[in-house]
Amino acid sequence: MSSSGDIVLWMPFAAPWRPHPKPESLCCDAMRAALDFGCAQCETPFECDESHLVYNAVFDEIGVIGRAETAQYLLISHCPWCGARQPRSRRDDWFDRLEASGFDDPNHQEIPPDFLGPGWRR
Repeated sequence: MSSSGDIVLWMPFAAPWRPHPKPESLCCDAMRAALDFGCAQCETPFECDESHLVYNAVFDEIGVIGRAETAQYLLISHCPWCGARQPRSRRDDWFDRLEASGFDDPNHQEIPPDFLGPGWRR
């Protein structure tokens, strides 16, 4: 079970990073600014020394980017600027719903496109 403070991979399978709209309910302007990735020199926030936080829309989680040349981040539960509680990670829900749909090994099965964005939660 993923919880705040866990170091997690961007995706538990070989899916590339892609931007998704950030939730409207972000707690403050500082958080919005920190999650805006617009580097012209880097393809992903994981490659960019100017990026420190990442939003994963699939799992609805925010994390501090690791610098180990992998797409890892440390889940956070509260905003570092205003202290507001962040959304509960939906990572475990994603795996449960995917498994209930007949997909029990995301590394060896093609994940349905609906599960590669926030739409699966609707």
